[in-house]
Amino acid sequence: LAGDRVLAQAADRLREAVRSVDVAARIGGDEFAVILPESGADDADQLYRRVQSSMRGTSLGPAEDRLRLSAGIAELQHGDTAAGLFERADGALYRAKDLGKDRADVSRIAGQSS
Repeated sequence: LAGDRVLAQAADRLREAVRSVDVAARIGGDEFAVILPESGADDADQLYRRVQSSMRGTSLGPAEDRLRLSAGIAELQHGDTAAGLFERADGALYRAKDLGKDRADVSRIAGQSS
């Protein structure tokens, strides 16, 4: 039940943070996807920071650690497929988790600068 409450809070925070042209959806378990048309990785990182800040202090229950919010960010590149974009974002998410959670990681294409 506490997990359901936290997921509902996360969904509320996303709804509050996105623009009317953005799409935010729960894609399974504790993972959400956000599509930001006409936005770049920097915009996505700013959105992540706003949601992370709004969720700060949320815990899963009295005996649990505080909630950690990790994100994987990928920009649509020329020739990308939806599957390729999602795969890069998912890879970035797992890198963020491997680097200590509670952070965002941006997928970079070879030759792309930070």
